[in-house]
Amino acid sequence: MMGHFVFLLYVVSFAIGVASLFFAILYYLKERVSWLIYYLVFLALFGFLLFIYAMQLYQILALDKNYDSIFNTVLYFAVILATSLLLYIIPMFLFHAIGFPSKVFKVILSTTTSSLYFIFSIIELITNLKLFYITSIVVFFISLFMNIIIGGCYIKNVKDSLLQKVILLLGILTIVFLPFFMFDMILSFMGINITIKISDITMPFFYLWWNIIMLGYFFWYFSRLNNKEASSPSIIEVEQSLNVKNFHLTKRESEIVDYILQGKSNRDIATMLHISLNTVNNHVANVYEKTDVKNRVELVNIIKK
Repeated sequence: MMGHFVFLLYVVSFAIGVASLFFAILYYLKERVSWLIYYLVFLALFGFLLFIYAMQLYQILALDKNYDSIFNTVLYFAVILATSLLLYIIPMFLFHAIGFPSKVFKVILSTTTSSLYFIFSIIELITNLKLFYITSIVVFFISLFMNIIIGGCYIKNVKDSLLQKVILLLGILTIVFLPFFMFDMILSFMGINITIKISDITMPFFYLWWNIIMLGYFFWYFSRLNNKEASSPSIIEVEQSLNVKNFHLTKRESEIVDYILQGKSNRDIATMLHISLNTVNNHVANVYEKTDVKNRVELVNIIKK
């Protein structure tokens, strides 16, 4: 009975994950923020891990036995590979979201921890030596703790107050679930094997709540976007005036022009649209080229005409 409940939990988690992935893609197509790319990869990798766990659970429930050793080894290698990639993706996702200043450090941290985890885990898989298992687990938790500490220190860099709260909630969620993952690993190290492990339950729960939090943020974003488009005709008016002049600006360029008319700086625009300053600068440069102006004053004058 317990096993079937857990399997149902996996199904629900996958469904919520697919919904989160769908809205994340829509969000990225709209905003083109860099951290969304890493988040999409994170969802895919974590979903892949859940799929492997669900396969193992289904096999146990259906046949009341484990996989044969060869197939089980293949699955274990897949788990190692996916986890290693997650250790690379999670810091990149987090550091882009909080605007971490050092690009070199985040690459070094991501690459080093993911590589070390993969190497130690593969050695443990081949030799079955517990020493390398412990080492890989230590690397795993060092990576997570460093992400949590750095995220907590730099979370104030996030200008969007709601996104800041979302990142904080995700961090708290990770801290809450960490002891459960650690307990399962301790049991495995001690050679204690149970049919349904703690991680079989905590992983889908973690994935479920992570995506529920992100779905809340995406729903808020799209509802705010719809309200803004319905209540603020300025963007439409700008688009119409620019189309009449055959400037052929994109919707994003027209939106940026609207903020320019409001006196917003490029940095302010980047913060409000959740895109990088470099992206805003590129859009503004394209607007200048299409409207044949050299600065903001000329742009405002030609639009007002």
